[in-house]
Amino acid sequence: MPTWNEKQAKKAEYAMNKMLDTGSEGIDFEGEIAKDCRGAAMGQGDEELFEKKMSAKDKKALQKAKREAKKKEKNKEEGWRGKER
Repeated sequence: MPTWNEKQAKKAEYAMNKMLDTGSEGIDFEGEIAKDCRGAAMGQGDEELFEKKMSAKDKKALQKAKREAKKKEKNKEEGWRGKER
């Protein structure tokens, strides 16, 4: 009567032979190609991952520019009414 280890070795050998007999039928080449052609695989998005962080001075300047643009937009919406004040 074979031992547990011998049974496991036979199972592993059987699985290996079965895999070798089937050849490349188990590989989905179309799916693999689709994965390899995705944007992330082609380097898309690297700019966002490795972009340089803004310094505190740059952040403040950007916020100031946004505030001023918002003020201009608000004044534009008010039109001539803003001039009377």
